[in-house]
Amino acid sequence: MQMALMGMLLLATICSISAESIQLNVGIILEGTHAGQETALRKGVQRANQNLAELRLHAPLKITLHPILKRIEEGSAFAASEAACELVAENVVAIFGPDSKAASGPAQWISQQYSIPYFLAQGDLDTDETLFNFTVNLHPHFEDVGEALVDFIQGTQGWEELGLIYAHDDNLIKYKSLFSKFSRKLTVRKWDGADQRHKYIIKYFRRTRSQNKFVVDIPRTETEGFLRLIAEYNMTDQYYSYVFTDWDTQFLDPKAFVVDKGANFSALSLLPLMGFNYQMTEDTHRPFSQSPAFLPSRGASSSTARSSLTYYFLISDTLNLLSIGISRLAESRTIEPPSGLSCKAAGNWSLGPHLLSAIKSVKGNDAEGSTGLVEFGSEGRRKNVNITILEMGKDGFLEYGYWNRKDKLVVTKDFSKTKSEIQKELKGQTLRVATIEEIPFMMYKGPSGHVKSSDPKDWHGFCIDLLNECASALEFNYTVHPVADGNYGTATKVNGEVVWDGIIGQLQFRKADLAVAMLTINLERERVIDFTTPFMNLGVSIIFKKPEQNEPDLFSFLRPLSPAAPTSSQKPRRPG
Repeated sequence: MQMALMGMLLLATICSISAESIQLNVGIILEGTHAGQETALRKGVQRANQNLAELRLHAPLKITLHPILKRIEEGSAFAASEAACELVAENVVAIFGPDSKAASGPAQWISQQYSIPYFLAQGDLDTDETLFNFTVNLHPHFEDVGEALVDFIQGTQGWEELGLIYAHDDNLIKYKSLFSKFSRKLTVRKWDGADQRHKYIIKYFRRTRSQNKFVVDIPRTETEGFLRLIAEYNMTDQYYSYVFTDWDTQFLDPKAFVVDKGANFSALSLLPLMGFNYQMTEDTHRPFSQSPAFLPSRGASSSTARSSLTYYFLISDTLNLLSIGISRLAESRTIEPPSGLSCKAAGNWSLGPHLLSAIKSVKGNDAEGSTGLVEFGSEGRRKNVNITILEMGKDGFLEYGYWNRKDKLVVTKDFSKTKSEIQKELKGQTLRVATIEEIPFMMYKGPSGHVKSSDPKDWHGFCIDLLNECASALEFNYTVHPVADGNYGTATKVNGEVVWDGIIGQLQFRKADLAVAMLTINLERERVIDFTTPFMNLGVSIIFKKPEQNEPDLFSFLRPLSPAAPTSSQKPRRPG
C-alpha cells in the first residue's frame, strides 16, 4: 500500500497529472551562450502551448508543454551525451537537439535508443540515414538546395561560367548537384572574413576576368563587407551576377546594395518575401520578440545558425508541429509520458513511435508554418519545401519565383516591369559601340587627315542606320569606336586563359558596351559574348536533287549483287 502511494506521488510530481490537465516535459540542449536562442525556444514552446489549447479546446484533458533546458559547451560531444541522458531521466517526450554536428550526433543517437522523438532546425548533412528514424527536421535536404540552384542559374539564367565563393567547408555538400550538373567552367574559392587575404579572392577574379557569375555562400553578417569589396574592384556593373545562399540575405538593409551599378543580385530564402523592415512582435501568436538580445547582431563578425532569423522561424514551426502530433496522439491513446528510463539501462518509451508517426503524418494545410506547408516523404524527411528565389530591385528584394521538388522552378516575376526598368536605365545613357569600317555597313565621312571622330554624325552606313533606330526607340546616345587592330575576333591562350582580340576582345574586357558589325556567329564566340538575332544573312545555299528510289521488281531477290561486284572480285590466273 505504501509503495503504491509513493508511486502515485512520484508520477504526480514528474508529470503534473491531475484530473483535468497533464504537463509534458520537452528537453532542449543549447550550445554556447546565445541569449536569443533561448528566448526563441521559450517563445516557441509558448506558441505551441497556445496551439495545443486551440486544438483541444473542447477536450476534457488539457495538455501543456514544459521546457527543460540544458546548456553545454560549444561542439562538445561528451557534454551533449550527458545532457541527453539527463533529459531521458527527466521523462521528456521530445528532445530539441544542439546545432553543431559534433554535439548533435551523440544526442540524436541516445534519443533514438530510447524511442524519444528528436528535433532539429538546421541543415543536417549526416549521411547515416539510420539516425533519422526518430528525427524531425524541417530544414530542406542539402540536395534540394543544389537542385534549386542548378535550375535557376543554368535553366533560367543561362550561366555558362560560375565562381563559387564559400565560407565553411561543411557547406560544400550543398553544392553536390551543382558540381555534377554544371557542365561549364567552375572555379571554387574559400572566403575567410577574419583573414585579410580574402581580398585576394576578389582581386583574382577581377584580374583574370575568368568569371562574372558568382554563387556566394558567406554569412549574412559578412555580406555588407563583401559588397563593399566588389565595389572597390568595380565588379558591380551590368556584366556581373551574384546569388547569395545565406537564408537571411533578404533581411539585409537595402542601403548595403547602394554599390550596385547594374549587377544582378539574387538570394535564396526558406521564407516568403518579408523585407528588411519586417519586425517581430510581442504577440505570442508570432514566434519572436523585438528584444535586441533576440534579434541577430548586425555587427557580429560571423554568423551561425543561432543568429539567423530563419533558424528562429524553423524553431517555431518545429515546436508547433510537436503540438499537432501530441494533440493527434491524445485523440487515439491515453498519454503516458516516459517513466523510469535511464542511460544506465536498456528501455524505450512505448508511445514514442506513435508520437513520431502522428507528427510525420501531417500533410497539406494540417501544419502550415512560416516556412510553408509541412509534409514528409516515405523516408521521413520533409518533402516539397518551397525555396523562394528573390531578386534585388531598386527598393529592395522582390520575388523572382520559387522552387520545390514537385513543381521544380516556378517563375512568378512580371517581366513586363523588367523591360520597362531596363528602358528607364538606358534612357539618357551614352553607350560605347565597337565596330569595323566596312562598306556598306560602317563608313567614315568625317574630315580626313585627323584622328577619326567617335561622333555618330561623322559615320554612315547600314550599321549607323540600325543604331540610330535603336537609340531613338530606347532614348540612349552612343559613340563609335573602330577597333585598333581591325580584327573581328580571334582567340588565343595566354597563361591558360582564352583571350580574344578585335571586337570580341573589346566586349570581353568591357571596353565596349556593344558591337555592331558584319560579325559571324560561331560557337567559340557565343561562349564569351551574347549575340542578338542576326540582321543580315549571306544568302548562300547549296541545292541538290533528292535521289529517286525505283520500285523493286518481282525477281530482284535473284540479283543480290550488282554485276560489278562479282566482276571486281575475279582475278585473272597466270599460266602455269
